Amino acid sequence: PPRRAARVPRSRPSRRAAMLGPVMARSTSPHGSNPDEPIPETLGRFPIVCPIGRGGMAWVFEALDVQLGRRVAIKLLDAGDDDLSPTLRARFAREARITASLQHPNIVPVHEEGATPEGNQYFVMSLVRGRSLAQVLLDLRHGDPDAQAEWTPRRLLSAFAQVCNGVAYAHSRGVLHRDLKPANVMLGDFGEVLVMDWGVARALEGSDLQGGPDLDAAAADLGGPSRSAALTRAGFQIGTAGYMSPEQVRAQRDLDPRSDVFSLGAILYEMLTLETAYGGGTDEELFASTLEGLPPDPRLRNGPHEIPDAIAEIVLNALAPRREHRHRNASHLAIAVHSFLDGSQRRERARRSLDAADEVWRDYKRKSAEAARLRLDA
Repeated sequence: PPRRAARVPRSRPSRRAAMLGPVMARSTSPHGSNPDEPIPETLGRFPIVCPIGRGGMAWVFEALDVQLGRRVAIKLLDAGDDDLSPTLRARFAREARITASLQHPNIVPVHEEGATPEGNQYFVMSLVRGRSLAQVLLDLRHGDPDAQAEWTPRRLLSAFAQVCNGVAYAHSRGVLHRDLKPANVMLGDFGEVLVMDWGVARALEGSDLQGGPDLDAAAADLGGPSRSAALTRAGFQIGTAGYMSPEQVRAQRDLDPRSDVFSLGAILYEMLTLETAYGGGTDEELFASTLEGLPPDPRLRNGPHEIPDAIAEIVLNALAPRREHRHRNASHLAIAVHSFLDGSQRRERARRSLDAADEVWRDYKRKSAEAARLRLDA
């Protein structure tokens, strides 16, 4: 007899469940017209453990890989409305293919793909326990002492450099992410830094991943009206308001890696200042703010730490309104950030050496004074 389907609980997922997901979905809360819609107990050979979240057009589940004795995450295309077009299904398949092809330590691994007997597509990824960068930044904004102790400015910059490394690899393969933001960066409990959610990635002309139908028009219909939506539906703008490059806001078709560099700059700005680069309560206001030009100088923001001139210049370069003034790609941005980190290490070593020398000098003066006093006493 057929197995009964499990049901998704009505309540919001716990903080632990939200932290489990390797895919930072557009929303980590199940939503939709039917919160009690059934979910399968298995997907292919993978028994389902629990739902992690739902966003856009997909569910994400924690599941068991019984053969290899590990837990995985499965992203399942939600065809509950039975009206998903072939184009949308092709977009989901493209996400699996592109992500699987980007084999890099800072990109979430995809292990396999499949489909349910009803034809609903899914793909299987590594399960990484941790938090999104968005959650870490929120904790820092709220003054969480544990977050402040764990996520020092240097550690945040080191994590950002790893994000750049992952995106740089994608650029080397001719792939643009197009939706880089803190919510799409996963920080694992054991130092992992992963770029997530390649659902609107584009393979540039000449890439071995390029080809297939133009899916952008269909993808544009997947977003929601809120600021937190991963996609916007004004024209064919694709991305997240406040992190999209001016070219994306203008819905230009000739995007190149410098568009992702802009989004990385917006992430770095927020990591340094704990404030978003561009202000606005609606997508339209954020679009207008992005098109006005550079954001306020991060050094003038009332951030938690003093921002060195060198890293501030890196941020402002990445956020240049004209793309020809930005870093050429994520690799060049990564080099700039690594150079700053190396320089800061050298400066710190030099400071410690000067402090040590100063202490030696003070000790010498103390001992000289003591020797002079002893001579007088003699």
